[in-house]
Amino acid sequence: MKQKLTILAMIVLATIFIATPVLAAGSSRTVEVAKRTPTIISMTATILYDDVDDKTNEGKFTVKIRMTNRAFIQYRGEIEDVLIDEDTKCVEWLRYKKSQKIDCSLLDEDDSVSINAKLNLVTGKFTARRVTISQPRIPQ
Repeated sequence: MKQKLTILAMIVLATIFIATPVLAAGSSRTVEVAKRTPTIISMTATILYDDVDDKTNEGKFTVKIRMTNRAFIQYRGEIEDVLIDEDTKCVEWLRYKKSQKIDCSLLDEDDSVSINAKLNLVTGKFTARRVTISQPRIPQ
């Protein structure tokens, strides 16, 4: 009887030691999600060309990217177009961590901006979600 319990205990322990790394790895769905390319870029940039319509508040900015989040480090120093659509929110950073919404057409060439944009992986185009001017962390 003692011998059977010892063998059973060894089998249970072996199962635990084998199963733990497999369970820790997660399902194949978890691995698939981890391999996806990120699509949200956070950047600071200088506007080189402003092509936003005053009436519709849509168009594009051509920007020189200075800083990005780590996933998009290859874009630093590049010149890219950032599309501005009806869903884009442009804001001016005020003192005391407050901001006010402004028209995107008020932004001009040579303005330093902070942009959160979505990258379309198929077309390679950036569409701005938020453009902020006068944000303190932007280096000059």
